[in-house]
Amino acid sequence: MDSDILNTEKTVMEVDVVEYTRGAINMQENIGLPGLKMYEDQNREFINYGLKCLGLDRDDVVLGEAGDNAIIVLDDVEVAHTLAQLIHQATDEYNQSRSIESAKRYFRMGAATGDLLIEKSERRIIGTVITRAVRLETAAEKGQLVIDVRTFQKLSPELQKSYSEEQVIKSKNGEHYRAH
Repeated sequence: MDSDILNTEKTVMEVDVVEYTRGAINMQENIGLPGLKMYEDQNREFINYGLKCLGLDRDDVVLGEAGDNAIIVLDDVEVAHTLAQLIHQATDEYNQSRSIESAKRYFRMGAATGDLLIEKSERRIIGTVITRAVRLETAAEKGQLVIDVRTFQKLSPELQKSYSEEQVIKSKNGEHYRAH
């Protein structure tokens, strides 16, 4: 196998801003594109805060990103759990200083563990684990991380207590995912 290509098990997190479109439209209509850039930069800072607290380099773990979401690839499921907590902590602190609900920020997240093919030079990741993480994120409520069973099983018993009982989540395409 090419040294640029790595086939390995990873935990993939999909991190998404709740009601991004409404906020983006509001910023662009009222402030223009510089306002939209500021909005997106602020959203990135919540993720950057968590990564920095964990000593992670954004360039090493954020392998996909659009205005309202990021796909983060991690070696350790407990790091994924802690990263979600840190991002939610940062948004909670931010939201305490906001009196208007539309100015507040919330994230929802999904995480799944499985095999990935990573092409380092192209910063490209391939694997159905990505789809699982995305589908689980869409099932999450604001401020929530939903994880697949494989991720849950790799958590310590202490951290497993943070999650609900196993549920079956149905996705928009009719797939079913077992998750916590």
